[in-house]
Amino acid sequence: MVMAVIASFFAFAAGGWVAAKIAGARYAEPSILHAAVAWLIALPLLIVMLAAGSGSAFGGWYGGLVTVAGAAVASPASPEAARATALTGLAAILIGLIGTVIGGWAASGEPMTLTHYRTRKPFYAPPARRTLRRRAARWNATNCPP
Repeated sequence: MVMAVIASFFAFAAGGWVAAKIAGARYAEPSILHAAVAWLIALPLLIVMLAAGSGSAFGGWYGGLVTVAGAAVASPASPEAARATALTGLAAILIGLIGTVIGGWAASGEPMTLTHYRTRKPFYAPPARRTLRRRAARWNATNCPP
């Protein structure tokens, strides 16, 4: 079960990296956002496939999250085993979200330190007031007749 959770982390990290690279964002925030959207798209698709009966294809990852009504049970599982499987599936989903965030952040190319945000330039820096006055004077001189 531990390997299933680790595989979920790396699979979603790769998916987040690809989504952020396709988006082409240069900063971490838009890259992480695109990676999280990829996770949000993958999650309902995964649950729909589980509800349709393809839970055995995923092994123990998400098999405990969805049970198909009317399916024949080979041997009754203990409540502890069912609880452990469901918690492992939930952990795999949430750790997959962490993987997409890290994958999107890695794809942005920004350093992965928290102090980096204090030193970078903002997305948009308005020009200084002196520059605006100079531009207005130049425009008036060229476009307004005396």
